Amino acid sequence: MRSALTTRRLLRFLPNWCGSGGLVAARNETVARFLQMDGAEWLWWIDSDMGFETDALDRLLEVAHPKSRPMVGGLCFAQKGAEPDGFGGFRTRVVPALYRWHQAGDRAGFAAWENYPRNTLTEVEGTGSAFVLIHRSVFEAVLEKHGPRWYDRVPHDTLGLVGEDLSFCMRVLDVGIPIHVHTGITTTHRKPWWIGEADYQHPDMEA
Repeated sequence: MRSALTTRRLLRFLPNWCGSGGLVAARNETVARFLQMDGAEWLWWIDSDMGFETDALDRLLEVAHPKSRPMVGGLCFAQKGAEPDGFGGFRTRVVPALYRWHQAGDRAGFAAWENYPRNTLTEVEGTGSAFVLIHRSVFEAVLEKHGPRWYDRVPHDTLGLVGEDLSFCMRVLDVGIPIHVHTGITTTHRKPWWIGEADYQHPDMEA
């Protein structure tokens, strides 16, 4: 996991390493360090398994705004297990990591926005923290209402224990701050994948 403090360009690098079990603490620790420092308005989260273009930060800063758009992410993708593959693994598929709140009967939760608008800045209810630019006022507002637990996982009636990034989004929305994703600022995301013959299509192989 990597994060950066920035004004107009990269100002300071705040590396933080952790195992999966320490992710919440590492994110909270980084935010606390960020808020203790002077001279930077924005924190740019970049997880270590993300790929992005060299002008991505400039493009995020062009559309971000401290008041109207204080949290802007790039377009990221996640890997979702769809069904067992019969070999002890799972058939998986790629889903966009921008979410809207979905209500179905008495069940509610985040749903991936699969038919998202292309190449545009759009408001969402949730996104991941793997590649996102956040103004310090967002963290300060969450701190004032919820304490220094920005990324603590939130228990939910139908979602169970919500992931740390969407838990943060829930707190951001709770303090009345909008969340945006620019779908024209694209990334890649390194993920493991169970692959087999069904995934291999060689031009010389018969169907």
